[in-house]
Amino acid sequence: MNQALLHPDVQAFIRQQEGADLYRLALQKVAFEGVRTEEILNQIQFLKKIKSKVPYFYAQYHKGKALVFPPLLSYEQASSQTSAEWKAEILAQQLPTNGTFADLTGGFGVDCFFIGSKAGEVFYVEQNPLLAQIVAHNFALLGLEARFFPLEAETFLKQCLSENKILDAVLIDPARRDSAQKKVFLLADTRPDVVALLPLLAQSAKQILLKTSPMLDIKAALAELERKGFWVEKVWVVSVENECKELLFLLQNERYFNPPITTQNLPSIEAVDFVKNGDSALIKKTFCFSFWEEENASASYSLPQKYLYEPSSALLKAGAFKVSALRLGLSKLHAHSHLYTGARFEPTFQGRIFEIQHLSKLDKKEISLLIPEKKANILVRNFPLTPAEIAKKLGFQQGGKAFLIATTQKENKPILIVATKINQF
Repeated sequence: MNQALLHPDVQAFIRQQEGADLYRLALQKVAFEGVRTEEILNQIQFLKKIKSKVPYFYAQYHKGKALVFPPLLSYEQASSQTSAEWKAEILAQQLPTNGTFADLTGGFGVDCFFIGSKAGEVFYVEQNPLLAQIVAHNFALLGLEARFFPLEAETFLKQCLSENKILDAVLIDPARRDSAQKKVFLLADTRPDVVALLPLLAQSAKQILLKTSPMLDIKAALAELERKGFWVEKVWVVSVENECKELLFLLQNERYFNPPITTQNLPSIEAVDFVKNGDSALIKKTFCFSFWEEENASASYSLPQKYLYEPSSALLKAGAFKVSALRLGLSKLHAHSHLYTGARFEPTFQGRIFEIQHLSKLDKKEISLLIPEKKANILVRNFPLTPAEIAKKLGFQQGGKAFLIATTQKENKPILIVATKINQF
């Protein structure tokens, strides 16, 4: 870590220039003794970005704590504060008093900081020694005591075994980029390879909280994870403002936690949506089910009624296609449309809710009469045309307050639904 970044003049400049045009600063070649222009710009850019993603770190920086920020790739890979605090709640329920927690893929340390605040002893493991040094500096300023290990996860776990140390819980968020920095989505392609680590983890950790790409196939991952001394108790599909961000798997070590005799409802699958409540605050909505329950649910089908329900991205990724509608007494429009309808307003539904105004064919004249401003948010669900193609056929612009939902209803009949969104989701 470049200690020159801690000089009071450098810190004051970074705070003063937070709102500055970085391109202009780059042309000026701003630099201080021992600090290059690129380093200054990186600090300012990182500070700008964490304002919304990790507001606690941002606030502490502006209170005068000289946090140091690593290259921007660490920002892209870091959890948000909302997600990290929620993961801390999960593990707090699992950890014994003064339990031991290790983050085996420490990164910028957001997860480790918030989860570590709930643990008795904290181990931060990160194979990049510079990143580990930066996080050690930041944690000291932020008041979290932790032990730092600039090692690969495998080396750290072998060290734990040599010392007969059994960890109460570990977090693994493996890198989802290959050597060429291209994104990867299979567990075997991440670094570290979690599946290959399971035998070693089975000897050194009681529980694992595994964070993966939202693109990962959940059922395929379960088949890989349940082979080597662990059983999966729960899977969370996490979405922030209706964008699926991550999957979390809670694995229990068979040496310490016996799986229930009846396992048809395991693992429990929970779709978690963090959605805006008012202008800024995020509230959490959850829907819990099992694959067994979904497979044994029977969907009903109906023509569009008064309300149209579009499930959240978390529900869809989790695979709650039938059970989410069944519990609220809603009907599906079509087996493959994943849109539901009902005569009653169901405010607890996890997703967007629309009030249907009109039903129509893809007819330019008719739709123009229904939406005379010729502007609408065009959504496509199980329909042969794209939103852009529909807009072109109708002579419409996309946007505005009206919604035009193109889908297929029962008996494979295409339909356009003119609707108004009536919830904040």
